[in-house]
Amino acid sequence: MKRILKLIGKIIGGLVGLTVLAFAVLYIIGTVKWNHIRGNAYEVPVERISIPTDQASIARGEHIATIRMCKDCHTENWSGQSDSVPGLITLSIPNLTSGAGGVGATNTDEDWVRAIRHGVGHDGRGLVLMPARVWYYLSDDDLTDLIAYLKSLPPVDNELPMTDLGPLG
Repeated sequence: MKRILKLIGKIIGGLVGLTVLAFAVLYIIGTVKWNHIRGNAYEVPVERISIPTDQASIARGEHIATIRMCKDCHTENWSGQSDSVPGLITLSIPNLTSGAGGVGATNTDEDWVRAIRHGVGHDGRGLVLMPARVWYYLSDDDLTDLIAYLKSLPPVDNELPMTDLGPLG
């Protein structure tokens, strides 16, 4: 009976050891990948585009934002949102207006193109939740009208925490 208990103890000890080792390896791999996403690793050259300012283009841009359901993530007033699980992750979807905490005041036309079409922020970091694969194929006319609309949004103050991955994440 002692032999069986000793064998079971070794098996359980081995499984615990493998679990700890797997956690350490996954943590290291995850940290490296996360820092690549968050670092200035992406340099996306974008051609200069001309953003219209007429009301028809802005209205068309609003229509594009509506049918593409942008407000599902960026909220009804475009002020963004944040959610977190302590120790795991903090996810922030940016405020797109020119208010405090918003990217609307600092984004250039090229920054808007990079963010929408390529999922890369003005600082070169990857935008974790931006579905750029969906937006990549948006026509240039649709993209410029959408940007015209986003640039016309009234400012809303909403400062959000940075997206961050905790140790359990």
